[in-house]
Amino acid sequence: MKKILTIIFLVISMVVSATNYYVSNTGNDAAAGTTTATAWKTVAKVNSKAFVAGDEISFMKGGVWREQLKIPSSGNSGNPIVFSSYGSGNSPIITGADKITGFVSGGSGIWDVTGVITEPKVVLINRELGTKVASRAACNTTNSWYWTGNTLSVYSSGDPSGLVEAGSRQRVVDTQGKNYLTFTGITFECSNNDGSYMIYTATATAAELKFYNCTFQYSAGYGLQFNGTTSTTNCLVDGCTVRNNQRDGIYVQKDGDITINNCKVYSNGLITTTDHNGIFGWLGGVKITNCDIYDNGRRDILSHGIYQFLTSGPVTISNCTIHDQPNGSGVRLRGSGTVTNCKIYNNSHSGFNLNTNEIYNVSYIINNNLVYGNKVYGIMQGIAKGTGNVNISVNNNTIYNNGSDATIMIVPEVQGLNLRNNIFHGGSSGGLLVSIGNSTGLIHSNNTYYRTGTGDLNYVKKDGLNVPGSGVPTWEPTAVISDPLFININADWHLQSASPAIGKGISITGISFDLDGKTLKSPPDIGCYQSAFILAANPVYLTSFITETNPEAIEIDYNISLAEVVPAVSAFTVKVNSVKRDLTSVGIVDGAVKLTMATPVSKGDVTTLSYVIPAVNPLQSETGAPAEEIPSKSVTNSVITAAPEPVPAPVPVLKDSLPSSIKITVYPNPVHHILNILCEYTSTYSEQEAIIARNSIRIYDLSGRLLLERRLEAGITSQQFPVNFRSGVFVILLVSKGVTLSSQKFIVYN
Repeated sequence: MKKILTIIFLVISMVVSATNYYVSNTGNDAAAGTTTATAWKTVAKVNSKAFVAGDEISFMKGGVWREQLKIPSSGNSGNPIVFSSYGSGNSPIITGADKITGFVSGGSGIWDVTGVITEPKVVLINRELGTKVASRAACNTTNSWYWTGNTLSVYSSGDPSGLVEAGSRQRVVDTQGKNYLTFTGITFECSNNDGSYMIYTATATAAELKFYNCTFQYSAGYGLQFNGTTSTTNCLVDGCTVRNNQRDGIYVQKDGDITINNCKVYSNGLITTTDHNGIFGWLGGVKITNCDIYDNGRRDILSHGIYQFLTSGPVTISNCTIHDQPNGSGVRLRGSGTVTNCKIYNNSHSGFNLNTNEIYNVSYIINNNLVYGNKVYGIMQGIAKGTGNVNISVNNNTIYNNGSDATIMIVPEVQGLNLRNNIFHGGSSGGLLVSIGNSTGLIHSNNTYYRTGTGDLNYVKKDGLNVPGSGVPTWEPTAVISDPLFININADWHLQSASPAIGKGISITGISFDLDGKTLKSPPDIGCYQSAFILAANPVYLTSFITETNPEAIEIDYNISLAEVVPAVSAFTVKVNSVKRDLTSVGIVDGAVKLTMATPVSKGDVTTLSYVIPAVNPLQSETGAPAEEIPSKSVTNSVITAAPEPVPAPVPVLKDSLPSSIKITVYPNPVHHILNILCEYTSTYSEQEAIIARNSIRIYDLSGRLLLERRLEAGITSQQFPVNFRSGVFVILLVSKGVTLSSQKFIVYN
């Protein structure tokens, strides 16, 4: 019990000992600092105070401190020392710049002031970032400035005294190796060391350094840097703005547990002599979520929105918007990384640059992203592959109108490449959709491919060989080769209700939601967005029939009603007793198909039907789902009236003909396919006479139409003929020189 009471007492003592301190530009360092009325005045006072875990130091909003904050103490895990703000108005500013007064006009809009001993690397003019020029004479545009020999010159339409702030301190905050610190609602700006850091967090083990709703701006060097040389644990940048810094906006020097969430990171990397980025460093273990990252980097093509340098650990990037980098890619990864649910667009090089992994075995997972309008590639894995293995998995993305080379390009051999459920749309770019230098380890299925233009354009290039659009179904049997039908091709890449990509994807383990956060359907749509539409069921053929009251019409029923979209008669083939029957019209009546034949059928006629999907106006449901093709199907014939038996056409007979000297017998009768003919000669009818007579057989149907005529081999008593007739009754005649010598009826069955 005594031990428990001691622990409770210690906990209460810790809570009670935590103190709130206040700092105001109108305060007094000699005061207690524990109320707003007794606030301290300077950062120097804060630097001199020893704080304990749980203490909070609040700077008055609207105030500006032109001093360096040196953190004197660490907090504890879960109980940090907090630096915050109080009052109303703009966030308090801690700056590395001094306000400059005493300017004198030098003519031509140039104003000069002497006594600026420290060379400024950053200058603000009327709270806008100034532009350093090469000489005093070059100060001829708004906000241009130049420094030499302790003299600062600026261009201004009037006296700029009091409106100019010149950098003079290398760092704004130095944590001095302290940990368990939280900063909230403070603006840090204008560090004056172009190779250093505005927020210096150098320590072997950076732990629980957290920044909420802070602004890091106008640094001559980096905006914010994490310098944990051994490890970085549970650090956070949340709701912050990182902008207009000369070097990287956020620089991570060691893989570690850092989350960058809900931040705006823009217009960093302003220096043009070296490449810098929005977020850069050894990003293994770093999580970047819900950020807007744009307009970063000013050097060549080497500056990116996010640049993960060599690392063995994975970076996680999700729910970010990464766009409009003027001199590089949206995301460049040299170590493993997972990028999901991001919009990556209008970057001057590629959406993704996966390159130069060197010795590391890396894995790239790119799922559920919208990637469009990037100038060179949507996704690139270039020629500078290292010795380590590379595996790339690209799933459920919509990749549209990226560059003139390829939507996705994989140049060297990779050990694994998955492409599934993606929309590859060339837009107006004119390039290939997929280019793969070596397809070893390639798995691809259920992608949508579409290029605009005429002719059989090349869609895919693999192993150096082009695959045109007509060849894609062979290369990928589950592919959709069609316009995916975006709602707005320039602004909204959700799918229209008639999109062929709806319901044509496959389920992939680990992907349950789309870019909007909607649960995926089963089967899912192809692309990064799930539509509100369910895959329309294809109409299924049920039956077809002919009625007694309408013997020239065939009615075709499907399981659902058809739309009033009428295909051409050439889409259908009808055969009656194996003979093609012409059609005169096609119609859709009460949701079913009605075919009209040129002549009616009769009782017992065997009728078959087939349908091939035409290019124009195919049979379809009321929701636009096409009816499938019909192979040859039997049509139910309900006609009960037999056709009148036709009279055979008269066959000429000699007036004074004698009884036949030769007769024929056919068997079997009825016959199926092979007809046997037995010739019987009289003793007075010689073989020589048969040769001279040139006997032949003729087969007629009962309408008198000649169906077959064949020459008999003289002297051969038994001969065979194939008969490929419909079922029915036929007449065979033995004819010699136009005269009928013998005749017999026979029946054919099928």
